[in-house]
Amino acid sequence: MNVFAMPAYEVVKLTDGMDVLRSLFPEGEANALNFVMFSTSGTHGSYLTIEEVAASLGSDEPSKLTVLVIQPRVVRLLYGEIEITADDVPYLQNLRESSKRVFAGQ
Repeated sequence: MNVFAMPAYEVVKLTDGMDVLRSLFPEGEANALNFVMFSTSGTHGSYLTIEEVAASLGSDEPSKLTVLVIQPRVVRLLYGEIEITADDVPYLQNLRESSKRVFAGQ
C-alpha cells in the first residue's frame, strides 16, 4: 500500500467564517485535535486582534478577523478572514484562551 497515493494534507480557505468556527468548536473550546491562531495576517488578512476588531464594530472600519484553524490529526489548515459581530467577541476570546492552553500543553 502506498500511503502517498493521495494527498495527506489539506489547506482550505474559510468561506463560511463564524459558522465553520462554531461547528468545529461548539462550546468555544479548543483541544489537541482542533485549535486556532488569530491575527495571523500573511496574504490572507491582517494582524488586527479580536479586541481591535471589536472596537471598530459599528464604524467604517472592517469588522474582519484573520484566523488559522489547525487540525493536526488530519493534517488540515483552514485560513481566512471572518466577519464578526459583538456577540461573537466573548466566544472568540474564550476560543483564543483555550487555544493558548493547547499550545502550552496544559
